[in-house]
Amino acid sequence: MSKVAVKKLHWRSKVQEIFVPLVGSSGELGIAIGGGADYGEFPFVTAAPGGGITVGDIILEIGGTPVLGLTLGDVRGLLNSCPHPIRIKTVSPGMVGT
Repeated sequence: MSKVAVKKLHWRSKVQEIFVPLVGSSGELGIAIGGGADYGEFPFVTAAPGGGITVGDIILEIGGTPVLGLTLGDVRGLLNSCPHPIRIKTVSPGMVGT
């Protein structure tokens, strides 16, 4: 008796790629992040101006660099060193593991 393989959708099919520009006259990035390896978490968005990136989104890559295992300080350093607009890949938290 053979089993029929059921292909589940992987969360990677739900990845969003967003280009985050600098905002305002001060040239701020406009997003804030939390989490990181020092807290045992993926980095995630804690404040966002809108335009595709949402508070709570999990950050997978910044400027093509995977952020899994990076501390919050390392992720912030990566954000500050990337050319602008910064390309960020995120996934909604409900999509991880489904």
